[in-house]
Amino acid sequence: MGMVLRWLLLPFLLLFGVSLIIYAGQSLEKFGILRTKIFDIKLSTRFGLAGRLVDWVLWVNGVVISFVLILSIPLYLLTCDIRGALKRYGVDTSEKLKIDKEEKYIAAAKTVFENDPSVTLYVYGHTHVPSLRKIGSRYVINTGTWLKQLERTPARFRLMPDVYVPSYHLSCFTIGQQGKGIRVSYRTIPKAVPDELTLLQELMIIGGRRPGIRQIPEETIIDGGDGAG
Repeated sequence: MGMVLRWLLLPFLLLFGVSLIIYAGQSLEKFGILRTKIFDIKLSTRFGLAGRLVDWVLWVNGVVISFVLILSIPLYLLTCDIRGALKRYGVDTSEKLKIDKEEKYIAAAKTVFENDPSVTLYVYGHTHVPSLRKIGSRYVINTGTWLKQLERTPARFRLMPDVYVPSYHLSCFTIGQQGKGIRVSYRTIPKAVPDELTLLQELMIIGGRRPGIRQIPEETIIDGGDGAG
């Protein structure tokens, strides 16, 4: 969205959140769960035309919320069915897919280690997350990526869309011989992250978790033993 459209939609989205609270409170009062009248709000009697406009927006939001609640069950079933179909066809963008891909690479490394005892180090990439893992006495390296990554960060206001925070994790592994073993050196290459977030996006994630640097030792010595390579 353009900047102007974002700021125009912001008050309506926030008002929708308020409407949801009022709608829930009115429902609880209607069924006698809450014995109050605090959610029976009529702003038009106090603020004239401006109050009437807000009352109209709250009424429209109430209709939308009711409509969504009515359709929530069939929509939930439909969503589950679509997700199941995407998984069957191998089209999945969830966090679980990333974990499954990592597990497949690790399983491949273990197979190589079992079939060839002389292999001490297995190197792969493509999954964009640099890492150095120890499996028994062997090691597995993921070289990561030099591409800009966008990490999903939840907005502070639940009804606002999440923000994708850009970051770089430029990693460099150097592998060399150290006596009869192998020396693995690791360093990160600094790169300034472009200031791509708008003021509105910064406000939506203020104080939230930001992408962090993966902790990998600067130097690891792998004891290859006799005949290992």
